[in-house]
Amino acid sequence: MSEYKVELEWLADSAIPFKRMAKLSNKDEKLPDVICVTPPEFKKGIPNHWSPEHLFVSSCVACFFTTFLAISDSSGLSLKSFKLKGIGTLAKNAQGKEAMTRLDLYPEIVVGTEADIDKAKKVAEKTEANCLIANSMKSEITLHPSIKKA
Repeated sequence: MSEYKVELEWLADSAIPFKRMAKLSNKDEKLPDVICVTPPEFKKGIPNHWSPEHLFVSSCVACFFTTFLAISDSSGLSLKSFKLKGIGTLAKNAQGKEAMTRLDLYPEIVVGTEADIDKAKKVAEKTEANCLIANSMKSEITLHPSIKKA
């Protein structure tokens, strides 16, 4: 079992009552702070900052990346480059509540040989099945891989 701790401190501002901005930190592991806000789509939201919605998508994107690299390494895939775009859709779920109902992942995978293209497809499928953050989410997650030889 592992634990991951995050502390939050509201960044109050006397000029703006109930300003929706906070600092996320982990002093024990000396991680860099992250400023998090309510996104501008919501009342009193603040543009140009990370929001919980961005961090939700980011956690899945980052986990997919680290899982893909681990599986690629153990499978001997000749990986030349990897980029990944994630798009989360906020909408009403089946119960009528606001939720991240959908997450689309667009990995761009470049491999070294023609034979690695099929191997990369299998690694992507295995990654999708084993990404622990994705497996923890209720959102519908769809993978749209683009795989090509360098």
